[in-house]
Amino acid sequence: MAIKLDEKDRQIINELWSDARQGDSAIAKHIGASREVVRYRIERLEKLGAIKRYITLVDTAKLGYITFNIYLRLQNFDIAKEKEIIGIIKNNPHVKWLIDMSGQYDLFFVMVARSRAELDNQLTDMYGKFEKHVADNLILSSIKIYKDLEFFYPKNKPKRTKYSETVETQPETESVELKDTDYNILDIISVNARINVVDIAKELSKRKIEMTPEAVAYRLKRLEESKIIRGYRVVLDYTKLGYQWYMLLMNLTVIPKLLEMKIKEELKQNKKVIYSDKVLGEWDIRIELLVKDHDEFHEELLKIRNMVSGGLNRYELFLVFNDYTMVSFTEGMFKAKTAKSA
Repeated sequence: MAIKLDEKDRQIINELWSDARQGDSAIAKHIGASREVVRYRIERLEKLGAIKRYITLVDTAKLGYITFNIYLRLQNFDIAKEKEIIGIIKNNPHVKWLIDMSGQYDLFFVMVARSRAELDNQLTDMYGKFEKHVADNLILSSIKIYKDLEFFYPKNKPKRTKYSETVETQPETESVELKDTDYNILDIISVNARINVVDIAKELSKRKIEMTPEAVAYRLKRLEESKIIRGYRVVLDYTKLGYQWYMLLMNLTVIPKLLEMKIKEELKQNKKVIYSDKVLGEWDIRIELLVKDHDEFHEELLKIRNMVSGGLNRYELFLVFNDYTMVSFTEGMFKAKTAKSA
């Protein structure tokens, strides 16, 4: 059931969407409220489940990883078995994102690997745990982001700096070497983007890395300036905010440069579209939309179909049910680095 929000709640969500790491005092200044009011409202949104967590956005391509979108159709399963399979995928150290959905496929997850051969090994190992229940899987590779992180509430959106993930590079040759300390910091703030530098220093000390809070702040600034850290984002439960979440895959006859520019611009202007990328494989474009109801979705679908005019071969629709995990810097990335350093 959707919770009731007022204008201040929406402004706070927008600020956290823009920069989840900024403090309560900064948010209070931006929206014209007291620090105490901001803290109370954030805690309320967390308790109601509208705010799920805060993640650090890391440009994983710069660290030498390729991002793969994987659609999985199951067979011969019941609710208990599906729950078990979701748990296996969710706990896989290489998975960045996992949702379930209606449509041709039951699950969608994003996995990272340093090569296609490594991805094959990771999937073989994971599917081996429930291979009798795998009916089909579709693998797409992101090659270009059209639209990333639209503001949740477009009205009165705050200023911010954002960086698109460099999915179009060749990560095998473009990777950046970071120090072990940087990897430990990324691991600590991966799913706790609002943790302060004092607590980060304490967590590092538990790992036998001694660093002052000032040194931690300096390291974070360097990671941001080098665009390894793309930003800090709140993860929301859209259904509790009164929205339906759809995913759309489109296959086009051809995407000439002028059409691609038109698609990118129109998607940027569409406030219902929160994310879109160009993918390599059976499909060409993936789009995510947030709408109030089915009628609004139908209206947006017609707009998107008209946008590509006669170039659309076919499309596939999915209604997203649940978001089970969403991270940017995975446990597998951290372990791969620390294992190499050991």
